[in-house]
Amino acid sequence: MVQNNDTGREISLVSLKDLNLDVNNPRFGMEKGARRNQTDVVDFIVDNFGVEDVISSLAYNGYFSAEPLIALRNSADEYIVVEGNRRLAACLILAGSDRAKNQTALGDKFAGKCKDTWTEETQVPVQVFGHDEDRTLLHSYLGVRHIMSAKAWDSYAKAAWIDEIIRSGEMNLDQISQVTGDKNRTIERLLEGFYFINQLRDEGLFDPASSLRKGRGSNPLFPFSWVYTLLNYPQVREWLGLVGNEPTNPKPVKADKRADSAAAVTYMFGNKITSKLPAIDDSRQLSTLAGALADPVKRNLLAQGYSVGKIEDLTKAPIDQLTKAFSEIEANLSRALELLADRSLSVADAAALLPSGKAIVNRSVDVYGRLKNYTDSDIILPDDL
Repeated sequence: MVQNNDTGREISLVSLKDLNLDVNNPRFGMEKGARRNQTDVVDFIVDNFGVEDVISSLAYNGYFSAEPLIALRNSADEYIVVEGNRRLAACLILAGSDRAKNQTALGDKFAGKCKDTWTEETQVPVQVFGHDEDRTLLHSYLGVRHIMSAKAWDSYAKAAWIDEIIRSGEMNLDQISQVTGDKNRTIERLLEGFYFINQLRDEGLFDPASSLRKGRGSNPLFPFSWVYTLLNYPQVREWLGLVGNEPTNPKPVKADKRADSAAAVTYMFGNKITSKLPAIDDSRQLSTLAGALADPVKRNLLAQGYSVGKIEDLTKAPIDQLTKAFSEIEANLSRALELLADRSLSVADAAALLPSGKAIVNRSVDVYGRLKNYTDSDIILPDDL
């Protein structure tokens, strides 16, 4: 046995046949716990996270002993790997394990190229935690490694892990924040967003598969980070009745705010089932959406299907809208004059465009007349007008 420098615990060598993939891996996102079959878990990891780079490293270099797997030994004396599931899946593929039976083509790429011989009996370094041990050290290690470090999980996986630790009663929110070094309420925001979106899903108010905006990592169906970011704006919290909500409350959406909460999600992600487009293009417009949700006029326009960009244009002061319209008209007319200057139009084409040209003149005269009616009694116009 050797000592792991990260935790100070001893490392054991365990055969691959005795190691189980974690069906409740936080990186599985909303799919967590849905796969009880180890073969399905291997396939899910390959399909969603990729393992070919890990297989290549293991094949040519062998297992790097300085990065042991971390496993929990449960009451049935089974080893459940809680850190290193992608590496374990790669090992099983190289070993030709029956659990990796659907990935033989991937393993065959490295046949005859391996530094070591891989079988189910192959032993790899594992740091083992007993089922009756205090898991504070384990949670601290995983929290620091995957919540705040360069090897951080995606935001939904982080939130799922925080929820799991809170529900287990092994650590509270303050303790998790302390061990991860969270100074910006990130832990609280992640957990509240996790409960918010999952409550809407569980109550049939949000179908993740309907989202037109896609996520990544553990949650490819929708961008979870948008949810907890939007909920952090004070005006949104006020509108959705979240002011004073405890982050550990698993049901933050109040009964009288269910429709508004579902609408906010639709404005972010759209809905392919009901053919509703998102009101924003990307996360940079979340602040604009937050402002729109706080304004009854803009909320009404959101409900009508307008984008936040269009809403900003529609709700600008008349002078701003007119200035923009005139600028666009002037630019288009200048372009038209340039095209007419080279006299490349046929007589027939010119004749076909005359009605449009006349309509533009008439509308221009009408606009000018209306402006002059505004200004005649109040402003002295320049001589050239």
